[in-house]
Amino acid sequence: MVPSQVGAALPEPAAFARAVRARRPGDGTCCEAWTVRDVVAHQAGNIEELARLLRASPDLPPETRTSLLGGC
Repeated sequence: MVPSQVGAALPEPAAFARAVRARRPGDGTCCEAWTVRDVVAHQAGNIEELARLLRASPDLPPETRTSLLGGC
């Protein structure tokens, strides 16, 4: 489950989580060579990298942090 505060600020992860729960790990995706498992692993790596960048730069202004998260 995606916490409501995160879901409100970043609706894409909530939609992604719903889509993943509706499928099996070995199911195909619209990227022919990738399974659901592959896409989840890829996204997890992206999230880890984003967290690493944000932790390494605690003094970033809020607007920069928001842009890293894909917001306006």
